[in-house]
Amino acid sequence: CPTSSLLHPYKSEVELHLSLGKTTTALLLVRAWVFSNKRPVLCAADSNIAVDNLVDGCAKAQLNVVRIGRPEATRTDLEQYNLLEMVKLGKILG
Repeated sequence: CPTSSLLHPYKSEVELHLSLGKTTTALLLVRAWVFSNKRPVLCAADSNIAVDNLVDGCAKAQLNVVRIGRPEATRTDLEQYNLLEMVKLGKILG
C-alpha cells in the first residue's frame, strides 16, 4: 500500500500537524516565489479560516491578493480582497 507521501509528493509534512507555523511557512514560500518572478501564485487551503490567514498575511506583506470564494465565508476585515466585492466596487471589471 503506497504511503500518502507517494500519493502526494508535493505535500509537506508541516501541513499534517497543527500549530507548527504552516501559515508562516506558506507565506515565506509565496513571498519567495513572487520576488523571484514566479507569478501568478495560487494559494489554496482546506478551510475558509486558513484561506483568510493566507490572504491576511499576503496583504500585510503588501502583495497583490484576490480571495476567491463565497463573500459570506470571508472575514469582515478581509472583504476588500474578495473577488466579488472587488467587482462590485469596480476595482476589477466584471
